Amino acid sequence: MIRIVFCGACNPVFSLKDLASKIRYEFQDNFFITDEILLLLNGCRTGCLKSENFVVPGCEKMVYVAGMSVDGLETEESNLSETVISAVRVLYSQ
Repeated sequence: MIRIVFCGACNPVFSLKDLASKIRYEFQDNFFITDEILLLLNGCRTGCLKSENFVVPGCEKMVYVAGMSVDGLETEESNLSETVISAVRVLYSQ
């Protein structure tokens, strides 16, 4: 139900691998069954992965991470994984 797309990690301010691992662990039973939620992980504020460039049929829900920003709201690195997990949970509840 969650598809993660990674940027090229040319200038990350956090570990994309660590964040993805935490998300996969939290939602381990909900990966790649369908594309219900798209999670775009950009390692820096530049955000090379642009949401408008990703259209997945049947997927209308998206969480966009760009550096320490989740869906446009800044967070601390220590809270990043919990912020992303919370954003995904909100989308699951809709």
